[in-house]
Amino acid sequence: MEFNHSLVLTERVLAVVAAFILLTAGLVEFFSPQSQTLRAGRPWVVEEQKGFNIVHLESRLEKIPVKGPQRREMEDIFKGLGIEVHDLRNPPSSFIGVLDRFLWRMKTRALKFGQVDLISLSGNPQSDQELAAKLLYPPKTDSARAAVAEIMNASQTPGLASKAEKVLRLNGVDVVGVGNSADTFSQTVVYDRTGNPGAAWRVLDALGCPRAREETLVDSKDLVDVSVFLAADCSLAEGTRSLGLKRVWRSLFFGRKG
Repeated sequence: MEFNHSLVLTERVLAVVAAFILLTAGLVEFFSPQSQTLRAGRPWVVEEQKGFNIVHLESRLEKIPVKGPQRREMEDIFKGLGIEVHDLRNPPSSFIGVLDRFLWRMKTRALKFGQVDLISLSGNPQSDQELAAKLLYPPKTDSARAAVAEIMNASQTPGLASKAEKVLRLNGVDVVGVGNSADTFSQTVVYDRTGNPGAAWRVLDALGCPRAREETLVDSKDLVDVSVFLAADCSLAEGTRSLGLKRVWRSLFFGRKG
């Protein structure tokens, strides 16, 4: 049986093109300064219009939104910690610069579902430097240890914090305090108090509130890992977890740990 000559030729051309694409992608990944930095275990810090982004080899992304005065302070903090900041506001026109921008876009696209932790700066240079150091080089933590949390009712719904306490305890979270917030929140917020967002993510998943967000707001005087401020957007059913589409998506396809 003879195959059509033009069909065979087309298949060979497609095979060569596919091999070329794979080889090029491998070379880009190997020689890219971004990839080399991440393989060496150092974080890659990028400055964009809205602030700084830190990406780690373990596929976690922190985002530090900053305003005018804080931008220079953060630049100085990163430099003091020996970290090079790559400015994407005025990117280099070199071939390597193009490759790194491409890889950066691909990396952030892959991390956009539930992988971004917003960082709140205190305005104190020393504490901000400590926070930056924890973000750049996060300490290894015992993932088996139960997260320690406090719960504040920041809604107008009586008993919401007590209901959340039962839900979190059923999911292995050590709740050490329940109370009422002095302020009313329109959206549930889970604050990471230690500079290690993993505990906040575990608490957020246990709550199962699809509209809740997590932020890092380090407080060295606080004795908890996580502070939960519950708003009316978090409707809780005792012993159950809300199957928010966002949480299900990132659990199935990104397998976030920590």
